Amino acid sequence: MDDYVPYPSRILVDANTIVSATLSDGVVRELLLVTEDDCYAPVFLREEIERYEPMLRERSGLSEDELDALLGRLFRRITFLSTERTVRHHDRAESVMRAIDPKDALYVAAGLELDAAIWSMDDELSEQSVVLCLANSAMVARVRGGQLIE
Repeated sequence: MDDYVPYPSRILVDANTIVSATLSDGVVRELLLVTEDDCYAPVFLREEIERYEPMLRERSGLSEDELDALLGRLFRRITFLSTERTVRHHDRAESVMRAIDPKDALYVAAGLELDAAIWSMDDELSEQSVVLCLANSAMVARVRGGQLIE
């Protein structure tokens, strides 16, 4: 989909976005910390990131305390949705994602529930067409004043 989503809007953040914001003090971290969008994520994202913490510490060069502080800052920008909140969209999302990547169905269900765009660097997630997916370049344009949506 390539429709412009005006401010204020809802953005669903996926695990790849959090990993990228953690590994580098670059544009993804900046965007997540300064966007005017309301950011959301399924509650399982916290658990998924916890499983990756040893890798994140190693690859980012951050100490355990520094990583905890950074994740705390990032997670404060996000409202976490319980699975119960998206249950009415599970069947449709699972159907859409079955042939693409079934593990991403919960992101699609959350996007449908919130009428939100998904901010993701996951090419497979952007293959579905029921929820708008925004790449980093689209988020840069949104946050820095442009209206480009890819």
